[in-house]
Amino acid sequence: MAGDCETMGRMTDVFSGLDTSSSVSGAGRGDTPVWYRSVRTWLWVGLALRLALAPFSAMEADVSVWWGVVHHATLGVGLYDMRLFSYPPVYGYWLNSLGGVLHWVGSSARVLGVSYPTGAGSVSSTYGTVMPTILGAFSFKIPMILADVGTGWAIWRIALVLGASEQVARRSFAWWFLNPVVIWVGSVHGQIDSLAAFGIALAILALLSDRWGIAGAALSFGIAVKISPAFLVPTAIGYLLAPARRHSGRMWRDFVGGALLSALFWVGPEWSGQMLSGVLSRTAQVGPVGGLEWTGIAKSLPLVSTIYSSLAHHFVQVTRVSNWLQILAALAGGVAVWRRPTARHLIVVSGLVMMAVVSVNLVANPEFTLWFLPFVALGAGGLWPHSRRSRISVALISFGVLVFYASLFAPAYYFGVATVWLGIPALSSVLAQTDFLARGGAHFALWPAANWMRLDLVASLSVTAGTVLGARELWRFRADDSLLVKAPAFAPSRGARVSVVATALALVLIGRVGPALVRTPSPVLSATTAAVHSSLTVRTTPSPHSVVSLFHYDPARRITGILFFSDPTYPYELSDAGTVLGTEQQVSSAFSHSKVKVPVSLVNATRLEKLLPTLPTTTLLVDVTGVLPEALVRSGVLRHWIDLGGRLAFGGYLPGVYSSGPAPSLGATQFAQAHGRPAWSFLPRGLVSGYYPVSTWAHHQSAWARALNIFYPEADFGLRTPQLSSFGGLSVGNTNGRDATIGFLPVGRGGVLIFTGSDLGEYEVDEAYALTTLVASNALAARGQLVSGSVPTGTITLAVPPGTGPLEVVVTDSERPLWVWTRSLPLSGGLL
Repeated sequence: MAGDCETMGRMTDVFSGLDTSSSVSGAGRGDTPVWYRSVRTWLWVGLALRLALAPFSAMEADVSVWWGVVHHATLGVGLYDMRLFSYPPVYGYWLNSLGGVLHWVGSSARVLGVSYPTGAGSVSSTYGTVMPTILGAFSFKIPMILADVGTGWAIWRIALVLGASEQVARRSFAWWFLNPVVIWVGSVHGQIDSLAAFGIALAILALLSDRWGIAGAALSFGIAVKISPAFLVPTAIGYLLAPARRHSGRMWRDFVGGALLSALFWVGPEWSGQMLSGVLSRTAQVGPVGGLEWTGIAKSLPLVSTIYSSLAHHFVQVTRVSNWLQILAALAGGVAVWRRPTARHLIVVSGLVMMAVVSVNLVANPEFTLWFLPFVALGAGGLWPHSRRSRISVALISFGVLVFYASLFAPAYYFGVATVWLGIPALSSVLAQTDFLARGGAHFALWPAANWMRLDLVASLSVTAGTVLGARELWRFRADDSLLVKAPAFAPSRGARVSVVATALALVLIGRVGPALVRTPSPVLSATTAAVHSSLTVRTTPSPHSVVSLFHYDPARRITGILFFSDPTYPYELSDAGTVLGTEQQVSSAFSHSKVKVPVSLVNATRLEKLLPTLPTTTLLVDVTGVLPEALVRSGVLRHWIDLGGRLAFGGYLPGVYSSGPAPSLGATQFAQAHGRPAWSFLPRGLVSGYYPVSTWAHHQSAWARALNIFYPEADFGLRTPQLSSFGGLSVGNTNGRDATIGFLPVGRGGVLIFTGSDLGEYEVDEAYALTTLVASNALAARGQLVSGSVPTGTITLAVPPGTGPLEVVVTDSERPLWVWTRSLPLSGGLL
């Protein structure tokens, strides 16, 4: 048995790239400790916990995105072709690889998860629209589990590099690898911050060990997972530029070359404007999602909640300030290390920089703590003289994060995978916990004098206190080191290097090429005519999801350009600046796939006011966040343009809700509009249905939605179908018999296309797909009736609907969301 363990230890060392034959030891002994032998007990305990939790748990909000990428990869949709994945591409390669493999073996994404209609049934009402299978939940988390192991190894090695004993290195590993937050984020929640933490830890280790090429490559890898490791670039450069260091061309060649080659390898295959827009637009999302650190305190503490509301009201501008504070913290770290380039000072400054970045981040999600936890784990393991304080810091951070998770959703919510597929825990327990939180579980009395105390406030105070204490310990240690420690080199073996490069190449190649190999249908038309009527036969790839539609349209009213209104000058309360970029990106991408040449651009209020008098009425003006200024609406210029034939597409809760002035009046305006009085004068009263419960969500497709495969889930309110019809309008979305999710209301010769759901990012893909389909198919220029039918056998013959004007032939497939095939056919005397 002992021999087996020793053999396993040697194999593990080769795999991990450790050179265990070095005669220099960070612990001061003759032989470098062997990593696996040193940590194997804690390693297997941590792996056992992860393997037990990963297959049965998930955070639907994020894992549904992972499943969506896999699903679309099986349909030939690239990583950034739909705005689902808003991260740099590293983890996306893994998801696309899963989708590519499923497609090649003739399977589908249903192996890894199931999609449920919005609001239909107990699963989607409780958890969300996607529930991964047990295999899917585990598959999504494999990279996170491996990254946790890699970060633990790097922490263990850093401790030895800094002269600590093997016992301290082992404890440091355990404080990371057995940390409940680290386990929860990667193996329960399913977020990818473990990968970013690995890039950070490996970069620091490489800098300490004079492995400049690996340091640059590791930083690039981390940035290619999440943007956050970029804040350590100035620190790394300051460490290399320090006057006390012996500079050489080889050092800079290795560091810069490693960074550029890594960036080219990881980001190059997906580099595009779509990728940049998808990633960077995340910086302008609505309000703090996580709400930890100071944002959580400001939001939950009654004394300062009004200040928080004011900041949230001007979220875009405040985000810019936050971004500059993060940049200044990063630059300050570079200067600090440049002035004092010791090994321990590099650790101290790096930890402080990442703590500052998280602390001033307006979107302080709980998983962000993984960016600096490796540095605190080193202190908790005994690297700093006062390790007890570092352990308290880790405990406070871990407690706060777990409390926040518990207050954000019911604890049993995270084990929805087990609930759906195994029945344990029962759905009733999830609903009971949710009801408890809703009835006051999150607003309980910790003590009689503090009955305003909330769980999310407790979480924010705990995480903030832990971060401050951890930063204090790092700061206290900054003056205790004056020597540049010469690190024992870690040299990956040739076999390890070849294995890592080959695995990475396969991952990128399959992830990039896989979706591109999926074939799309190629319809063929054939027409028949008779003395009285005409018919059209369409032959395409057999699919129960394909629909062929025919209708007449007015060529003079087809859309020739799209303007997206985007102007952060106006209040973005409860709105999402990223939605504008995301939807615009989605529409542009969909047009490129459907071969429809319609230019798409952004415009602000000043520019729009100048354009409107001469703006072609064949332009579609889109306001997806509902912030079109009231002054512009009431000026009459917009109404006149619509009367002449222009069309406005509106989304973002209720019409005009964000054009009513300062934040306090928003609620009153919402209330008034919920009773059928839209703020815009050219929208008739009685059109808006107001808010209603989930049980009334619209799921039945209208005739146009069925013909064009449009699905848009209703989130907040609806358009009353009878009133829409009485005003000459048309439902182009779903309906429940009383309300419609998308309606086109004629105004003069033009009209307003109204999306009734939230403007938040969760619906922007549906909104963009609907816009693309309506524009690409010329549906907004349609006249008369339409006919349509599905093509499960691949062939369908449809009678040409009565009417005049050219005939538009449209083929769509709900399983290929970006694919819209259209042809315009001239008619002569009503015949083809």
